[in-house]
Amino acid sequence: MKFSSARFAVTAGLVASLALAGCSFSSKSETTTSTSDGQTTTTTTTTTENGETKTETTKTEESKSDANASSQDLSQLKEYGIAAIGARYVLPDGFTFTEANTDIDLSAKSVAFQFADNDNCSGFLRFIPVEQETDVWSDSFLSDVEKQAQQDVEGAGGTVKNVTRGEQDRGDKKFPTLTFEVEKDGTTVYMAFLYFSVDDEGTHAIGQLGVTGDSQEKIDAMFKGFEIG
Repeated sequence: MKFSSARFAVTAGLVASLALAGCSFSSKSETTTSTSDGQTTTTTTTTTENGETKTETTKTEESKSDANASSQDLSQLKEYGIAAIGARYVLPDGFTFTEANTDIDLSAKSVAFQFADNDNCSGFLRFIPVEQETDVWSDSFLSDVEKQAQQDVEGAGGTVKNVTRGEQDRGDKKFPTLTFEVEKDGTTVYMAFLYFSVDDEGTHAIGQLGVTGDSQEKIDAMFKGFEIG
């Protein structure tokens, strides 16, 4: 399995800045667009936080990628695939991609894509490098990520009312999930994460599909778009 060497900056505290921003828990928003002339990809990221806007532009040389997201209009992209690991995400009805990166490096934190609808529901897929193979079903792993997510919620001013461990059946595979019922200013939202591991040729990473919605039904719909061979 080979991934491009291009690397992408990932905002610290991604759980808080992405998952909670769509539900008015945070004043931070981030938009990324990419264009390509066939040789060079230009990526522009605009971040607005507490009334201040910053824009960062980076350029990377084109190289072979396993992700099928191209420079096409994101509003027309309905499916995202990563051939190297047999992963695919098909957007639920009413959702659009807001970011889709064609170059993914498992040795660094990398965001594959983000998506959202018009009802403040959103999601993302990212990869987090780890030093060794990790059992994402283990109690130690799930306890660690649960604790981190709770800290992020509290840091954003919310309260975790309930946490549920579960699983998602995707074809002939099962994946562990964590679902958080979160309350802030009298509003209840649901934040959920699905985890899987990627291990190949000494490279190890955790895949995290994160989604936020106003109901469990929306959470389930966003999870159902994910497949991996």
